[in-house]
Amino acid sequence: MQQGGIMGSIPSGYGLVSGFDTATLVQRMMAFQSQGRSRLEARVGLMQSRQSALLDLNAGLLAMSSATSPLSSRSIFQAVMATSSDNAVLQAQASSSSSPGLYQFIVAGLATNHQILTSGFASDESALGLQGATLELGGGGLQEDMPLTWLNGGEGVERGYVSLVNIDTGESETIDLGDVATINDVIDRLSENELGITASLNNGAIILESASGNAFSVSESAGSSTATDLGILGESQDGTLNGSNLAFLGGGLSLAALNDGNGVLVREGLADIRINTSDGRVFGVDLSSGTVVRIDDDTLLSGFNEGTGVSIDTDVETAELTIELVEGSSGQSTSWDIDLTGCVTAGDVRSRVASATGGAVTLGYRDDQLGFNIQAADSADTVMVHGAGTGGDATAEDLGLLNDAGSLGGFEGLEVSAFGGSGSPTLQDVLDAINNSTDQAGLANGGAINARISEDGLRLEIEDTTTGTSIFSVGGTSSNATAYKALGFGDGVEEEGIISGRRIMGSPGSVLVHQLFGGQGLQEADELELTDRLGNSASISGLSQHETLDELINALNEWASSSSLAVEFQIGRTGIRIQAMDGDGNLEVQGSLADQMGLAVDDDVSFVETGNLQHRWISESMLLDDLNQGRGIGTGSFRLRDATGATATVTLSQGHQTVQDVIDLINSRGLAVNARINDSGDGLYLESTAAENQSVVTMQVESLSGSTASDLQLEGESDVGIDGSWETVLSVDSQTTLRQLVEQINESGADVTAALVSTGDPSAPWRMSLTSEVSGVAGRMVLDLDGIDVTMEDVVTGQDARIVFGDDVTEGVMITHGSNHLENVIDGLTLDLLEVSNQPVTVTVSRDETTAIESLRAFVDAINQVLERIDSVSGYDPDTNERGILHGDPTVSRIRRVLMSSLQQRFESDSISLEGLWSVGITIGAGGRIEFDEATFSEVWSTRREEVEQLFTAEMDEGEGLGLRLDNLLESFTGSESGTLTRADESWQSRIDLAMDRLDILDARMEARRVRLIAEFAAMEEALALMQSQSVALLSMGSGMNSGGLFV
Repeated sequence: MQQGGIMGSIPSGYGLVSGFDTATLVQRMMAFQSQGRSRLEARVGLMQSRQSALLDLNAGLLAMSSATSPLSSRSIFQAVMATSSDNAVLQAQASSSSSPGLYQFIVAGLATNHQILTSGFASDESALGLQGATLELGGGGLQEDMPLTWLNGGEGVERGYVSLVNIDTGESETIDLGDVATINDVIDRLSENELGITASLNNGAIILESASGNAFSVSESAGSSTATDLGILGESQDGTLNGSNLAFLGGGLSLAALNDGNGVLVREGLADIRINTSDGRVFGVDLSSGTVVRIDDDTLLSGFNEGTGVSIDTDVETAELTIELVEGSSGQSTSWDIDLTGCVTAGDVRSRVASATGGAVTLGYRDDQLGFNIQAADSADTVMVHGAGTGGDATAEDLGLLNDAGSLGGFEGLEVSAFGGSGSPTLQDVLDAINNSTDQAGLANGGAINARISEDGLRLEIEDTTTGTSIFSVGGTSSNATAYKALGFGDGVEEEGIISGRRIMGSPGSVLVHQLFGGQGLQEADELELTDRLGNSASISGLSQHETLDELINALNEWASSSSLAVEFQIGRTGIRIQAMDGDGNLEVQGSLADQMGLAVDDDVSFVETGNLQHRWISESMLLDDLNQGRGIGTGSFRLRDATGATATVTLSQGHQTVQDVIDLINSRGLAVNARINDSGDGLYLESTAAENQSVVTMQVESLSGSTASDLQLEGESDVGIDGSWETVLSVDSQTTLRQLVEQINESGADVTAALVSTGDPSAPWRMSLTSEVSGVAGRMVLDLDGIDVTMEDVVTGQDARIVFGDDVTEGVMITHGSNHLENVIDGLTLDLLEVSNQPVTVTVSRDETTAIESLRAFVDAINQVLERIDSVSGYDPDTNERGILHGDPTVSRIRRVLMSSLQQRFESDSISLEGLWSVGITIGAGGRIEFDEATFSEVWSTRREEVEQLFTAEMDEGEGLGLRLDNLLESFTGSESGTLTRADESWQSRIDLAMDRLDILDARMEARRVRLIAEFAAMEEALALMQSQSVALLSMGSGMNSGGLFV
């Protein structure tokens, strides 16, 4: 018992028998033996600290690289800034491609979002009786607006002022038409007068009517020809003035204006139409071969010389050319230095010449408009044009005007080979291409075929002057199946050697009949029989002769009136309506025209309406940039699967520009699919060409990348065909309520917001409001509600933004755009329109003096931060005897040495005289830090800008610019594969890994030693315990012998 008590008092870690502090003994013995490991562990920590310091230096060099990289780019040295004289009206941003100069704009109108309000309904919860409902944005309506530039054969309309005078009362008013862009703008503006005169369109002409029936006159005002150009110059004695037709063909008319804006597809470098003559000759005519850009005031200088442009110095104080005038009478010479900085168009150049010479010399255009001509005010004077400025003769040569010898009275300049122009060939280009074509045998036309505009000015005709037994015809080619139809020759029939096409010039405010039903027209529907509700009956035929919808409706109304029919034919947004004006009997309509248009009826109704007549507004020639409500079609890929299960990938790239390009791309995939314009003329259609017994799956379009498939409205699958219509078809029936219709529109995915409006009207309080989410003309909505009698009012007309380039609203160039954010109005210049103003806003584009300085300042700061990091980790303080953690490290020493050397490196080039960074104010100052003298830089920058740019960015045989050198140097330090610091980091990591492996080995040895020591102490305790037990046994034996009397 006593022994047990003693053993129980020994603390844990002590020997039970020996009482030794075994744990402490083992710990001390291990600590003595682990001194080597501790030294190795300390070395690992030091290596890790050094590695971390190198990584920190690497981060500093990467930051320096971010500051240095811009210095190797020309953009910071070519940076420009734009300032607006009135930021409340117009704000501007410029990119490096903007040309410095002063530009003036007048904000004539902001882009607006179309908003429609329906007539009232008695309830929002009652069934409407709808038979169908569709919604379209951007096209599909029957009242087409027309740009003024399309009128008068492409000559357009001079914007200006018109004077209205009430002859009976003497009252007058001047109408400002200086900022109008379309014919609808003109109609609206003419109607905004206090004389009670309203304007409308009929058969392509403006009609002015006095509400009071007073006589009135229309005359020019402020010296303009606006009234004449609009066909309304004159007077009326009966209160109505019928203007002249404004829409007719002319050589300068863009092909984009034809066929209600659907244009004509021209495949550059390929045969577009095929003409067979009576003598057997075959002409494959490339319509693009006749494309010659005739310059005018709007022609961009960037298009001169086949697109290489005109050399113009950006220095506003340096002239580009000199005009010299030698008077014929006295021989006295006068010269003017012409600065063309900021000139963008040919008109800008003309203005600069006129302004500089005060009218003594006039710059105009050659008769063929292929170049300039220059004339002296006095024909006895001699005119010379010389080169000037740093560009020498370059500018004068680019303008075709260089003439050092001079010419009496002036001279005609050389052709400037303008390229691109409006981006669309003109009608004259087409006529030239046909009349100057060669046949397939290589023989020139020579008058065999003669293409011209017909006498009525509405169609083309081609005359075959040859004789023979072959059939004279005009048709398509393998590369272009649509151009001959678009030029009006699809149904052309020869008559006395002439094929006269159908009408291809539309009518302002109306549409061409052949563009209805997706471009199929009325298909010879020619007759109509009608019985009004009073029982009067009449019939008419020959209706196919009418080529525009308003012409057709006018003819029908004249027939109805002369036949005493109590009906009126009306044009709606998407269809036409026959409205009974009297009677209570059945309205009966039949005949081929009624069948074609959906007007056939025999019922007790007061009106009958066609469905949507599907006016075509998508064509093969349409640019992809104009689709999708003007947002364009994104590039990308989609997988197309045909009905046989075969698949192909369709990839749309930047090179695909027109709808026809997409059609060709899809049809080239080798699938049982044919792509074409759909039957409604409002999108693409993919139809299966697989035989019925081969069709095993549905056709499918699946997007792979980008937004191409969804932008083309083709994503999805179908058993028959995939229709990419931009028309939204709503799922309505006769039980659909107004509230449900609103919900359907909002859930349809169309870019339209619908809302219910409660007006408080006692009989019909509920109206539906629709607001387009797309601004401008491209966002105009066409809503068709079939089966109900509803009218729609344009609360806000969707208008494009209108700005005038120039300081005079009537003389400047009108620019229109679908939004108030206009990019590249002038190359590199972006405008944001905020407010309408009749005052010019001046946008100053100038060199941005701050960007380069700020970049160099950031560069110097970054270098100094790197140098401070280097000094902090590698320096030595003799006072304290402290060393940086990387003191003596060869990598850090080399980086500092090479970096400082690069900053002092001389730049050698024959083209510039700047020697190095010190030439622009960057030097090494006290304490080895880099200093930047901004004053020195600014002085050099102001006088030798191009040399400064080359100093940093040049790439030449003599060597790279300093910016590029520093970029490469920093990459050699920090490169992820072979950079100096990368290799150093890898070296340190390798050494650390080896040391860590050694630590692992030592740890294993130490653990084995500890286990052995513990085992030895345990064995000792066992031995002591055995000895103790033996001692106790001996003592016990001795005690027993004494008590038993063995020796007694």
